[in-house]
Amino acid sequence: MNPLKISHILWKEHLKSMDKESLCMVDATCGNGHDSLFLSSFKGTLHCIDIQEKAIDQTKKRLSKEKNVQFHHRSHQDLSFIKEEIDLIVYNLGYLPGTNKEIITKADTTVLSLQSALSKLSKGAMISIMIYTGHKGGTLEKESIIHFIKNLPSNYSINHITNPLKPTCPEIIMIT
Repeated sequence: MNPLKISHILWKEHLKSMDKESLCMVDATCGNGHDSLFLSSFKGTLHCIDIQEKAIDQTKKRLSKEKNVQFHHRSHQDLSFIKEEIDLIVYNLGYLPGTNKEIITKADTTVLSLQSALSKLSKGAMISIMIYTGHKGGTLEKESIIHFIKNLPSNYSINHITNPLKPTCPEIIMIT
């Protein structure tokens, strides 16, 4: 099973377990909107964030019929503009497929975003991080994230999913 399908299964189970009337979900790197479209099927508010205008436009097109979606053309490093507690925040790191591979997520802003996310989480919330290391800066970003999660308080549960048979396969880190 590919990492994207694994993520979607884990998100679905997590959101169902939240047992809330209205959820707050954040796609911190909305890209072409595939993850956003999946998340939009759950009741609540979805915040779609991306630093690239093209990504926001693509996601808006993909979610044109969806309600309760807010689009934010900005960096994900500071999430204080989101007023609700977050039940699920997802990161799909790297670059926007089919575009300039020089525009990438960066270790420093991703770690700042994770720090910001921790202060916004609801009880029992989840952070999902899909890490790609096969691009310039990907390995540094992974190492920075690993360092960050190793220093989390013990009340956080960490699951790190890798494929040892395919070292270039994206890795998934789930923090609850």
